[in-house]
Amino acid sequence: MDLSDVEINSPQILHAYVGAHIAREYFSIDDDIFNAIYYHTVGRKDMSILEKIIFIADVIEEGRNFSGVEELRKLAFQDIDLAIIKSCELTIQYVISRGLLLHNNTVELRNSLIIKMGDKNEKNN
Repeated sequence: MDLSDVEINSPQILHAYVGAHIAREYFSIDDDIFNAIYYHTVGRKDMSILEKIIFIADVIEEGRNFSGVEELRKLAFQDIDLAIIKSCELTIQYVISRGLLLHNNTVELRNSLIIKMGDKNEKNN
């Protein structure tokens, strides 16, 4: 696997990359499933709807107990993009507050969705 310095030094996200490769090797998953597994922790710009569903499902799963999770759970069923933006913002705040490495994909995901929503709002006005 070709991992960045941030990925190598962030063991809490490595399971996504390893899991995706194991799933491909042992279960012959297609690219859509591979990407959903691979990016479920940090996200990425231009995620498919499947990737978005897996990403937000991981964030709001029953075992999660952090400030804002209930709001995210409600928002996920109203507007998945808004829920992902809020999730990214909470993640960014958490990572920075703990002095951990911030993955560029999370920032790019957040920014791309904000731009997309702005474009959508401009078209509706």
